[in-house]
Amino acid sequence: MLIRESAAIDVKGLRTAVVRIRRTYVQAAEFEIRPQNDLDAFQNLGSFDHFFKDPAFIDSIGNAAGTRFGAEFTAGRITFQSEQLFDAAVEAGHLFRRHECREDEESLGLQLLPRGGTKHLFHLRLSRSNKLAIPRALFPEAVNCGLLVNMCKLPILLVLATLPLAAQVKITKGNNQISVEIDGKPYTTYFYGPDVAKPYLYPLRAPSGVSVTRSFPMATVAGESTDHQHQRAVWFAHSKVNGYDYWNNEFSYKGDKMGHIFVTNVSKAEGGAKTGEIDNTAEWKQMDGKVVLIEDRKMIFHAGGPNRVIDFDFTLTAKEEATFEDEKDGVFGIRVASELEEENAPGTKTQPKEPLRTGIMTCADGKQKEAACWGTRADWMDYSGTVAGEKVGIAIMDHPENPGHPTYWHARGYGLFAANIFGRNAFTNKKEPLGNLTLKPGEKLHFRYRVVIHPGTLADAKIADLYKAYSAGK
Repeated sequence: MLIRESAAIDVKGLRTAVVRIRRTYVQAAEFEIRPQNDLDAFQNLGSFDHFFKDPAFIDSIGNAAGTRFGAEFTAGRITFQSEQLFDAAVEAGHLFRRHECREDEESLGLQLLPRGGTKHLFHLRLSRSNKLAIPRALFPEAVNCGLLVNMCKLPILLVLATLPLAAQVKITKGNNQISVEIDGKPYTTYFYGPDVAKPYLYPLRAPSGVSVTRSFPMATVAGESTDHQHQRAVWFAHSKVNGYDYWNNEFSYKGDKMGHIFVTNVSKAEGGAKTGEIDNTAEWKQMDGKVVLIEDRKMIFHAGGPNRVIDFDFTLTAKEEATFEDEKDGVFGIRVASELEEENAPGTKTQPKEPLRTGIMTCADGKQKEAACWGTRADWMDYSGTVAGEKVGIAIMDHPENPGHPTYWHARGYGLFAANIFGRNAFTNKKEPLGNLTLKPGEKLHFRYRVVIHPGTLADAKIADLYKAYSAGK
């Protein structure tokens, strides 16, 4: 909690080196120094060489933390070799984790380490009005050590971990699309409107920026598979509702039994420091114009942590009597990047040789690959492999309160995996009865899913533990 009573000085005109280091998660633990004049001031001060090029100094940090954490500096970015080493630096007192503060202020941790001198610690805050505020109790000590008099001449290491003034999750509404950025980097875009057969998110990116979803048919990428045009990155639909197909439903497809899902209202599109949210209402409409279902959708995008996480919440309300028929093509689906496809997967005779297909699908019960996973029931499923030289994966989690939990999985080695409770008969080779479900007007179905995009392997990501947390409401 910030101390309200404080002394403040105007630092706008002072010759001080202010280093703004923002923690993000790009492969490991990474910080960014911005703007450029702050970076130049930091380097001119000599602290850069002292911190990054003095082996004895780095050793001293390593000894304090019980390990060495050799940081690299490139193009204004400071990257630790792993998040564990970042945590060690925090525990040793060399970095401060950012914390919540008022919207008009940045929360700062300042550490002074004069060479051979005594360490001085201050908790400061920098407001948008360029006021540097120091808690009153610490103000005399700051003056006595020279911080407020001649900071540029102090041979110090200055490390700031800041809460950015702007929201970590930025959501921008455009013309029939809504873009999402996390920590200043593009993450995904939500597409909808009269020219879209069903709403979809594209692409989904890992924290490093690598896309884990297929680009076709939205973009042409060399070596990508070009089957199943209707499988657009991330979507929610079913292939037979009152006989109409809302899954295989591109406008270019021919047929008189295709349904379409049109967004009629976006009630919320807001970013925030930790999460951003998009809420919309849509109509599931037959080709004859009859609206059968009303969909209320909520998507929450989470910032922070080594993973990218999205929570999906769908409520379907019957406007007319609506029967979801037993079909394999449904309900919540993702088409992964070509590198995450299984090599030589069934039905992929035309699979391009490049890029290399490295994907392995794994169910919650440990089953792997299409032959074992297709049609099985499980709490979650993960697709992991190597994309653009980076080990990465994506998992879908079925909420334990969903109808029909644990869901059946429509999982294909060519890159599709989808949670579908309505394919009971289809998935069991007709051993189970039909999974048809009928809603009377006004009745509802409620589905929740979590998508986790993670660096590393399935074991690295500890998906089973993440599912336990999701099940517990975390």
